Amino acid sequence: MTDALVVSRAKIGIAVEGATDTACGAADIVPFEPGLSTIVLAMSVSSIIFQSMRNYSIYACVITIRIVVCFAIIAFM
Repeated sequence: MTDALVVSRAKIGIAVEGATDTACGAADIVPFEPGLSTIVLAMSVSSIIFQSMRNYSIYACVITIRIVVCFAIIAFM
């Protein structure tokens, strides 16, 4: 199997610095600096983004439930 085929079949394909253009095109992550620090940074930033999106989703649901409950109480009065 070629590198590009293996990278494209992976759940998250990572091409190393200096990989062929085909492998870079098939990859999800292509670091432009040597070493693994780029991947570690990407994972930590994506974790922060996911937590922020999760917190916002919970906040939006709670606010919606609060509004519906308040309208229901007012309607029954």
